[in-house]
Amino acid sequence: MNLTKLSSYHHKKCITLQCTLTCTTISVSSGIISEQIHLWLYVFLGKWLIPAWIVTELSIFVPAFFVIMYSMDWGAAKANAWLIAYVMSFFETVLITDPVKVRISFEV
Repeated sequence: MNLTKLSSYHHKKCITLQCTLTCTTISVSSGIISEQIHLWLYVFLGKWLIPAWIVTELSIFVPAFFVIMYSMDWGAAKANAWLIAYVMSFFETVLITDPVKVRISFEV
């Protein structure tokens, strides 16, 4: 179904709004997103949604894999020391360094 058929279908019972993104009419019926908006989202996001999720998942799991492999190679003592240092560094950044940076940026 193309956008002109959807527009004529929803024209009678809908509030018609002009959308500059698609240069066509998008209809919204009593707060429910119409089929046109779903169609536009599918056309616009459908091409990039799956590759974006693949890149996101790979950027999470590939480093995690290497961290696990290196920690197995290091042994338990060194892996635990590294993990404690990482967690302490994270909390230092969140609790001390970032608030100081925010405070300094508001004073300047």
